[in-house]
Amino acid sequence: MNLTRQRFADGWAVYLKAHSKPTTRAAHYVATTFGLVSGISGLVLLNGWLIGAAVVGGYGIAVSSHFIFEKNKPLVFPHTLMSIGFGLWMCGLAATGKRPAELVRHGITAAPVRTT
Repeated sequence: MNLTRQRFADGWAVYLKAHSKPTTRAAHYVATTFGLVSGISGLVLLNGWLIGAAVVGGYGIAVSSHFIFEKNKPLVFPHTLMSIGFGLWMCGLAATGKRPAELVRHGITAAPVRTT
Protein backbone atom coordinates (compact mmCIF):
# COMPACT_ATOMS: atom_id res chain seq x y z
CA MET A 1 0.00 0.00 0.00
CA ASN A 2 1.38 3.37 -1.01
CA LEU A 3 0.87 5.56 2.06
CA THR A 4 1.10 9.16 0.98
CA ARG A 5 0.47 12.18 3.19
CA GLN A 6 -2.90 12.79 1.47
CA ARG A 7 -3.93 9.15 1.84
CA PHE A 8 -3.06 9.29 5.54
CA ALA A 9 -5.08 12.49 5.98
CA ASP A 10 -8.10 11.03 4.19
CA GLY A 11 -7.93 7.80 6.16
CA TRP A 12 -7.42 9.69 9.42
CA ALA A 13 -10.59 11.72 8.86
CA VAL A 14 -12.59 8.54 8.19
CA TYR A 15 -11.03 6.84 11.23
CA LEU A 16 -11.89 9.71 13.56
CA LYS A 17 -15.49 9.85 12.33
CA ALA A 18 -15.81 6.11 12.96
CA HIS A 19 -14.69 6.79 16.56
CA SER A 20 -16.93 9.77 17.26
CA LYS A 21 -18.22 8.64 20.66
CA PRO A 22 -16.03 9.13 23.74
CA THR A 23 -16.83 5.60 24.98
CA THR A 24 -15.54 4.07 21.76
CA ARG A 25 -12.33 6.08 21.97
CA ALA A 26 -11.92 5.12 25.64
CA ALA A 27 -12.32 1.44 24.75
CA HIS A 28 -9.64 1.88 22.09
CA TYR A 29 -7.27 3.47 24.61
CA VAL A 30 -7.79 0.49 26.92
CA ALA A 31 -7.35 -1.93 24.00
CA THR A 32 -4.18 -0.22 22.80
CA THR A 33 -2.68 -0.10 26.29
CA PHE A 34 -3.57 -3.74 26.92
CA GLY A 35 -2.17 -4.78 23.54
CA LEU A 36 1.08 -2.89 23.98
CA VAL A 37 1.71 -4.03 27.55
CA SER A 38 0.83 -7.65 26.84
CA GLY A 39 2.68 -7.73 23.53
CA ILE A 40 5.87 -6.13 24.81
CA SER A 41 5.78 -8.33 27.94
CA GLY A 42 5.31 -11.39 25.75
CA LEU A 43 8.29 -10.44 23.60
CA VAL A 44 10.53 -9.68 26.58
CA LEU A 45 9.52 -12.87 28.40
CA LEU A 46 9.36 -14.93 25.20
CA ASN A 47 5.81 -15.90 26.14
CA GLY A 48 3.55 -16.74 23.21
CA TRP A 49 0.44 -16.69 25.41
CA LEU A 50 0.99 -13.03 26.25
CA ILE A 51 1.56 -12.17 22.60
CA GLY A 52 -1.63 -14.01 21.69
CA ALA A 53 -3.50 -12.26 24.49
CA ALA A 54 -2.27 -8.92 23.15
CA VAL A 55 -3.73 -9.59 19.72
CA VAL A 56 -6.97 -11.27 20.79
CA GLY A 57 -7.62 -9.01 23.78
CA GLY A 58 -6.64 -5.79 22.08
CA TYR A 59 -8.72 -6.46 18.99
CA GLY A 60 -11.56 -7.95 21.04
CA ILE A 61 -11.96 -4.81 23.09
CA ALA A 62 -11.55 -2.42 20.16
CA VAL A 63 -13.78 -4.27 17.69
CA SER A 64 -16.56 -4.94 20.20
CA SER A 65 -16.67 -1.25 21.12
CA HIS A 66 -17.88 -0.46 17.61
CA PHE A 67 -20.85 -2.80 17.92
CA ILE A 68 -21.65 -1.83 21.53
CA PHE A 69 -21.12 1.95 21.56
CA GLU A 70 -20.68 3.30 18.06
CA LYS A 71 -23.17 1.00 16.26
CA ASN A 72 -20.92 0.87 13.20
CA LYS A 73 -18.58 -1.56 11.49
CA PRO A 74 -14.93 -1.61 12.63
CA LEU A 75 -12.45 -0.35 10.04
CA VAL A 76 -9.73 -2.87 10.87
CA PHE A 77 -10.12 -4.89 7.66
CA PRO A 78 -8.70 -4.74 5.01
CA HIS A 79 -6.31 -2.00 6.20
CA THR A 80 -5.12 -3.61 9.43
CA LEU A 81 -1.70 -1.95 9.67
CA MET A 82 -3.11 1.48 8.85
CA SER A 83 -5.81 0.95 11.46
CA ILE A 84 -3.20 0.08 14.08
CA GLY A 85 -1.26 3.21 13.16
CA PHE A 86 -4.36 5.38 13.45
CA GLY A 87 -5.16 3.82 16.84
CA LEU A 88 -1.68 4.57 18.12
CA TRP A 89 -1.88 8.11 16.72
CA MET A 90 -5.24 8.66 18.44
CA CYS A 91 -3.82 7.43 21.75
CA GLY A 92 -0.78 9.67 21.34
CA LEU A 93 -3.00 12.70 20.72
CA ALA A 94 -5.04 11.84 23.81
CA ALA A 95 -1.91 11.41 25.93
CA THR A 96 -0.51 14.77 24.84
CA GLY A 97 -3.79 16.66 25.19
CA LYS A 98 -4.05 17.36 21.45
CA ARG A 99 -7.05 15.11 20.79
CA PRO A 100 -9.80 17.72 21.46
CA ALA A 101 -8.39 20.10 18.85
CA GLU A 102 -8.16 17.27 16.32
CA LEU A 103 -11.80 16.33 16.91
CA VAL A 104 -12.85 19.95 16.41
CA ARG A 105 -10.71 20.23 13.27
CA HIS A 106 -12.54 17.27 11.74
CA GLY A 107 -16.00 18.46 12.82
CA ILE A 108 -16.61 15.64 15.29
CA THR A 109 -17.09 17.90 18.33
CA ALA A 110 -17.78 21.60 18.63
CA ALA A 111 -15.12 24.02 19.77
CA PRO A 112 -15.46 24.91 23.46
CA VAL A 113 -17.08 28.24 24.19
CA ARG A 114 -14.73 30.67 25.92
CA THR A 115 -16.21 32.69 28.75
CA THR A 116 -13.51 35.33 29.26
